[in-house]
Amino acid sequence: MSFGLGTRDIKRNIIAGFYAKKIFRVGDAVEIRGERGGLKAISAVQTVDEVEDRTVAVANSVFLDETVKQWPESA
Repeated sequence: MSFGLGTRDIKRNIIAGFYAKKIFRVGDAVEIRGERGGLKAISAVQTVDEVEDRTVAVANSVFLDETVKQWPESA
């Protein structure tokens, strides 16, 4: 039982990443948690965003818990 409860967050992130990959593409201009940049990768459990000269990684569950904005390329 403890193993099942311990992996709950990981499973949630994997499922969220699966659906995020259907909506977003690498290179998309996105805003996640107030950080606006280019989507660099969506891995099994986290999303990587390139913001100015920084790399920001967040758990994929952000797609379930918060608003993620997608911006046009020219914006």
